[in-house]
Order: sequence, then structure tokens, then C-alpha cells
Amino acid sequence: TFRGGIHPKDMKYLSSDAAIKTLEPTGKLVFPVNQHIGAPAVIIVNKGDRVLVGSKIAAKSGFVSSDIFSSVSGTVTDVGTVIGANGLRTPAVTVENDGLYEKAEGFGKERNWKEPSCDEIKSIIFSSGIVGMGGAGFPTGRKWMFAMNGDGDKYVVCNGDEGDPGAFMDRSVLEDNPLSVIEGMMIAGYAIGAS
Repeated sequence: TFRGGIHPKDMKYLSSDAAIKTLEPTGKLVFPVNQHIGAPAVIIVNKGDRVLVGSKIAAKSGFVSSDIFSSVSGTVTDVGTVIGANGLRTPAVTVENDGLYEKAEGFGKERNWKEPSCDEIKSIIFSSGIVGMGGAGFPTGRKWMFAMNGDGDKYVVCNGDEGDPGAFMDRSVLEDNPLSVIEGMMIAGYAIGAS
């Protein structure tokens, strides 16, 4: 529809009929602490430490920064630097997965989202490490702070239109588990005071 640029085939057929699966990682996992456009998180674990699923391994360090948590249980085998996706060196934590997936206390605990105040929900989201899926990886809690402090009508928009070649995740989630998307929108709307 416009001149210039590149127009790759979307290749959606590669994943359009695939079921949603939970893939459990094995071996060593590397967690870069600079996962967004903001300040890198500060590593708070040491080589030899045991971590659990949901253990904080790096703490946010700036206005645009996010806590980082381990997604596996195991032992920290290295605290150093790695080459990131952008080709630059970045601090990172390496964890050897023990395959047990033991969870940190309270991790994954179900809560009634209508019980906490809007500020408490915002705090929970801000300290959870949830970030946007775009290239900036902008912390969700920070986005909500801007929305909460804004004037006028507030809305929550669910953008399920993905442009990544071969990717079909948004549509798969919307088709397979729409209630999780609706509930997420309700929580966001409640937290920011959407009209």
C-alpha cells in the first residue's frame, strides 16, 4: 500500500494451527539484566546462590527499569557479562536449572484482584517485573502510573494485531483463553480508574 520498504511474507501458516504449549527449559539459562531501553537492573545474587522460580535476581535501578526474576529453580553458576541481542555486552546472571521448578514463597498465589486498592495493584504490577512485549520493554507499572495520573476519560485497549512474521501468539491466546485477556483488561481498567 506504499512505495519502498520491505514486504516479507507473513508466514502465519507456520504457527496458525499450533496448540499453545508450556515449554520447560533445561540446562543453563542466561538472564541479561538490560532487557529494555531504560537502566539495567542491578544484580542481587552471587555465584553459588540457590534460586527458586520467582526469586528476584536483579532489582530495578531507575525510572525506566524493571526487576528480573528467575523462571527456574537451580544454582547461580555465573554473574558476569554476555553479548546481548543488540550485539553489545550486558551484565547477566546464569542459572543452572535443576529441573525441580520449586517456587519462591507466595509465587503464583491466586488473589482476588478486587480486594487490593488501585495503588496496591499498581505497586504489585510495578514490582512484578512485567514489561511490554515491544522492543522498548517498557515497564507496565510505569505505564499505569502515567494513566492513573492523567485527566479525562481513560480506556484500556487490547491490541491483538501482531505483525511479527510467523507469529500467531496473540490470536492463539484470544481464541484459546479469551477470559484471561478480559480479566487482564478488567484489572488494568480498575487499577488506572478507566471510565
